[in-house]
Amino acid sequence: MLPTDPRELLTMYSESRATDTQVMRCLSEHNGWYVPAGFAVTQLNTTLSEHAIIFSTEFEAQPDRLLLFTDAVAAHRADGHRIGLFMSAFRGSQIFAAVDGRFESVSINPGSPQSESWYIQRDAFPLTNLWGQVVELETALRADSGSPDSFARLAAHPGLILLVNEQNQPIQA
Repeated sequence: MLPTDPRELLTMYSESRATDTQVMRCLSEHNGWYVPAGFAVTQLNTTLSEHAIIFSTEFEAQPDRLLLFTDAVAAHRADGHRIGLFMSAFRGSQIFAAVDGRFESVSINPGSPQSESWYIQRDAFPLTNLWGQVVELETALRADSGSPDSFARLAAHPGLILLVNEQNQPIQA
């Protein structure tokens, strides 16, 4: 069984004991992420958080690079860097669904050992968004699988494939 701790799974990936698909699922399902306060406000539409870390009053990192931390341990490894205010605890699925073209890349756990870090280039953002959307949808379906809203979210998902017969009726098993 794979670990649910992202840093542990990232280490397994660095040792070729986990796949990139397993890593993306783990990162998407993880709760407790630290994100830049500006990202929380503009992309996640919130000013509320469970915790905050003030690295500096100024932001002097590359503005086109989204920095994320899986947890407080990884975040505190960036102490001393002038990267502003970070807020937590956010869902990976929520974050990944919100990543957009204003960034060139996403850097996960900068300042941590390379074995506990992850990097996403802009050309992989559509897949990153899809991971976020899928996990958000799975979570909603687990919470309320029989509601019309759940069916509407499922039908609107870009990854939905529905097999139909010649009469355009769904094929049922």
